[in-house]
Amino acid sequence: MARPGARSHGKAGEASLDFDLIDLLQALGEPARLSTWRCSVDECVPANPEVNDLEEIYNRSEGLAGPELLDLAAKTLQVIDGTFEAFLLGEASPWVKLGAIDSCYWEVFVSDPSLLSGLESRFQGVERMEEHTEESCN
Repeated sequence: MARPGARSHGKAGEASLDFDLIDLLQALGEPARLSTWRCSVDECVPANPEVNDLEEIYNRSEGLAGPELLDLAAKTLQVIDGTFEAFLLGEASPWVKLGAIDSCYWEVFVSDPSLLSGLESRFQGVERMEEHTEESCN
């Protein structure tokens, strides 16, 4: 079953995104903080260049509690490629899945379509979609 989703490229005509993981997490609000997150990050850029193990921390097999992920996201300048799935206590399926695609855009898939309206009002360049498709930036 396809989940509703949205893709945001940020501001039209800009070469880079004007938001990142921390902004998406803040837009999702308290449920993001209350969730356990399973992360798979291939590449990211730390806000502090002396930190070189962010991917390793994100990819912990036991996952991350919401506050831990928010703290880590605040220390991340940019997620280049990664997937973040949020699970509420006792749930087997994620209520939201965030995907950073090659620094070009973010995809957001949700179990509750009403969440997309909040994202559309906060971010520019949002397009609705139903299924994940592979696309190139070019």
